[in-house]
Amino acid sequence: MRFSLGYLLLAFTATTLAAPAPDDAVIIPDPGTPRYECHAACGNVIKLSKGEKFCNRDDFSRDLKKCLNCAKKYDGWKYYGEKVSAAAETCDMDATPKEYSKDEMDDEKATVTTTSKPSVVTTEVTVTATAESSAHHKSGLAKGAIAGIVISCVVGAAAIIAGTVFACKRRRNKSGASSKKAEEMGRGVQWTPETRTAEARV
Repeated sequence: MRFSLGYLLLAFTATTLAAPAPDDAVIIPDPGTPRYECHAACGNVIKLSKGEKFCNRDDFSRDLKKCLNCAKKYDGWKYYGEKVSAAAETCDMDATPKEYSKDEMDDEKATVTTTSKPSVVTTEVTVTATAESSAHHKSGLAKGAIAGIVISCVVGAAAIIAGTVFACKRRRNKSGASSKKAEEMGRGVQWTPETRTAEARV
């Protein structure tokens, strides 16, 4: 049961870590702030552009407009600009971001961290380590099973050999006694109960 539960936990962890994330997805603090909403709009434009007939989608047009209006103000165009422009040009839409003066720029610097690559690397490390552990475990079980079979075979063979040797000795003793009896009878020795008793003692 413990072994099966471990595999279930592994499958759940791998699925969670490997969940697909938009290209160039970034982590922006303070959800609900204008900066966060701007990055979310630009990221959604890229995500929607991967689907079919995205040019006719209202949410694509809405988020594209929002992204172009705020990306440079909140320092997001350098992350999304290339792919957002490509998506807009595919739909023959304007892809020119709104420019802002230095005084209009948001001075707040976001903590930007790409998420897609670390997720994949973490997943690979987890799965590989667990797979190696499972392989070692299976190898240990196989070796133990083989060792048990070998020991059983050796013990069985030893028992057979011992039984054979014992049987041979008994046959040899009986054969010797019969030969001696025949020899004495040939010499004229009377075979009496006393003789049998003496023979048995010998």
